Amino acid sequence: MQLYLLLQLDAGMRSGTAVRITATDWKPEAKQLTFTTKGNRKMSVPATERLAKLLSTAAAIAAPGQPLVAALASPSENKATWQHRWARLKRKATIREELRPHDLRRTAATRLYNHTKDLRLVQQLLGHRSLSNTIRYLAPHDPGALKALLEQVKPQLRRTP
Repeated sequence: MQLYLLLQLDAGMRSGTAVRITATDWKPEAKQLTFTTKGNRKMSVPATERLAKLLSTAAAIAAPGQPLVAALASPSENKATWQHRWARLKRKATIREELRPHDLRRTAATRLYNHTKDLRLVQQLLGHRSLSNTIRYLAPHDPGALKALLEQVKPQLRRTP
């Protein structure tokens, strides 16, 4: 469960992509993940120290082609088990019930934006084709500034082929 959540929180990955990461996607010497994501696009993202440690542990025990998340899970775990564990973790941490694993991806985007103020870098992390999608991701965090920016960017986006 920890690897599944960290792939979203630290690497900004979609949950569907996180469950498909295999040892061939992990490059430990570069501390980088290279994988195929939504739209069959190739992406590369760096791994944090805590994520790199879990990825290396999982890669060492995973069967060829086995998703790394599954390699660290018990054989009886499935999507329903994870949903139950996620709900239990939220209750234990007194986190709002509405929080979904995908919200961790938004958190990764917000953290990167707060640290760098670089929308293009956030766009790259999330793998968005459109900058306006990235701005929409961040708009709830800073509605005034980002919505105004979205209005400025929209005319430019229409002119781009």
